[in-house]
Amino acid sequence: LQPLFAWAGKEDSASLKTGLYKMLGSFVSRRSKVIEQVFFKSANDNILVELVQSIELNKSKQKSLFIPLESVTVLSKVATVYPTFFEQSIEIPIQFYNSILSYNDSKLVCLYWKVFENYLSEKLKKKDEDDVDELPVRQVPELAVESSRSDLDIFVMKKIPELLRSTDIDQIQAGLTLASLCPSILQKKESGDIELILLNLQRCNDQVNLKSMVSSTIGAFLTSYSHISLDDNKIIGVFSGILLKNSKVEGNVSTKIKTSWAISQLFMVPRTFEFLGTSVCEGLLEASLKFSQDEREKIAAAGSKSLGTFISLAPFSLFNEMKQKFNFQEICTNLIHHKRPKVVWNILISIRNLTESQNQEKISAILSSGLTSRAIFIMNARENFKMTLHSVELLNSVLKNRYDLVAKSDILRACLDLQEFLSSNGEAILFTELATVEKLRNYLDRFIICLLYTSPSPRDRQKSRMPSSA
Repeated sequence: LQPLFAWAGKEDSASLKTGLYKMLGSFVSRRSKVIEQVFFKSANDNILVELVQSIELNKSKQKSLFIPLESVTVLSKVATVYPTFFEQSIEIPIQFYNSILSYNDSKLVCLYWKVFENYLSEKLKKKDEDDVDELPVRQVPELAVESSRSDLDIFVMKKIPELLRSTDIDQIQAGLTLASLCPSILQKKESGDIELILLNLQRCNDQVNLKSMVSSTIGAFLTSYSHISLDDNKIIGVFSGILLKNSKVEGNVSTKIKTSWAISQLFMVPRTFEFLGTSVCEGLLEASLKFSQDEREKIAAAGSKSLGTFISLAPFSLFNEMKQKFNFQEICTNLIHHKRPKVVWNILISIRNLTESQNQEKISAILSSGLTSRAIFIMNARENFKMTLHSVELLNSVLKNRYDLVAKSDILRACLDLQEFLSSNGEAILFTELATVEKLRNYLDRFIICLLYTSPSPRDRQKSRMPSSA
């Protein structure tokens, strides 16, 4: 390739160079060790340097857009396939931002930002917000915000407000996506920039076609909010206001999915309920209840997650105030009978978290023999192993915390039957369920041992045991 590039430089042919970059892109996509050794020798001797030099050279000679477009496309592939090498030379693509702008082409600018989106997506390994899964117990995060900011953090922090202020819809979306991929930019020392971003988010949300993206950005911010040292409640106020407004949008499925997910993330944020006003909280709960009744599983699951999070984490004073309008026990009973598995396991986890909280007043308002009976029914039905696992966890928590709502013998019988089923039907279990089933087996084994220590076997009751002396 080196002689080819040298020859293309001498011939000064835009079409020849464009063809070479397309070939280069196909090489980069192969993800091979040979490619790494050839194209990424050192920080200053790699494919990124070649790409930047090409863009700068093309700019100086005022040639067509084909070369920079293909160059940035290859750069995007490098960021996706080889994020480590891209990170080592991150200052190179940052430095030619002005060269990109000098072409005055919106498509090229958006493609340039796509490079950073690809890199950040690979680096952060973010879980897709559309895959609403389990509702974890609130924990102190393992990762702390880095005290020092990388060149990329500083660069993106400066450019996001600029992109959000743009009149070009593609650049606004690029700014929103970058904001969602760099939630750590919300730090107290950049409070002025935060104010600007918040104002721009509100402005963007006035456009119907951007509401989904705005909700997605807010949700991404909130997933890492516990890492952020912000004493001001303004962020929660702005975010809750936007989400409340977006929850009332009818007919747009994407906006519903993103907004329902973002509300569930909002309720997970420490100290959220201190800053939410009664009317806003009531509005978000009404929206969550409506979402939980949606026919689409993603929306319904996010709605159940929001309701469950409020039930398990809200302070009792606010819970008691909202209880005047919402029958939370009835809501939980309806959700645990829902036909969608994700809806059911989200509420099972929430009720389990509630029983672990030791908040007797809230627990007495939610727990009922109907809920525990339904959990045993789910265990016996075995329609979904995640639902089964979370049912076992809930029943264990109920017994452990001594809530006398179900007979131990009934639970033990269901556990023994389930254990026997898993042992005799191992070959029928789908590959995608193996990890869940293994976790279920281990949990079940421990739970059965605990039950046997505290109650007689239900099977032993069916026949009399002869004395050992007989």
